[in-house]
Amino acid sequence: GALQKMTTEYRAVLPAHITPEAFTRVAQTAIQMADDLQLCTPKSLIAACTKLAEIGLLPNGEDAAIVAYSVKVSKKGEPDRWEKQAKAMPMIAGLRDLVRRSGQVKDWKARIVFEGDEFDYIDGDEERLIHKPAFAPNAKPILVYSIAYLENGELSRCVMRRDEVLAIRQRSRSGVSGPWVTDELEMWKKTCMRRHYKSLPRAKDDI
Repeated sequence: GALQKMTTEYRAVLPAHITPEAFTRVAQTAIQMADDLQLCTPKSLIAACTKLAEIGLLPNGEDAAIVAYSVKVSKKGEPDRWEKQAKAMPMIAGLRDLVRRSGQVKDWKARIVFEGDEFDYIDGDEERLIHKPAFAPNAKPILVYSIAYLENGELSRCVMRRDEVLAIRQRSRSGVSGPWVTDELEMWKKTCMRRHYKSLPRAKDDI
């Protein structure tokens, strides 16, 4: 019911290709299909949905998701307590779509640099990045980089060291489980792309 009441507000911020009715329907389905989300506070659920609507991504589990977290709540004069709160989580597929719909990016990729690879990165007026993989078995990942190829012929790059990636993993609530364990290298790429996304053009003309 609370989501239905937000239809007018969502209509004002959603991109043209997503109707508020479709957004609300997808959000309701996501909440109904996840028991932990049904335990979240209504306020946090609305806030998470509103954030995704403003970005222009559906909470369909592919472009974006709504995730439940246990959050400690402290109030003066009351004992601390834990409550479930919902958070908006844009996925890489959704970020790719926003960048693609900007009309300014032709391609966007991320690669891992391993020990033994030849890697040369020069920043400044004349940027250059050269990576020649050695394809050495069981080599340790040491760097990750993201490159966006712009329509005007320019390149945009983002390079992250191993310690930067591991610091982000350590801060993550799921750093010791899930994809950080089962698909660690993919998480390296996604971490770098998320940072790079902040400096890339994204869709605005249809919002």
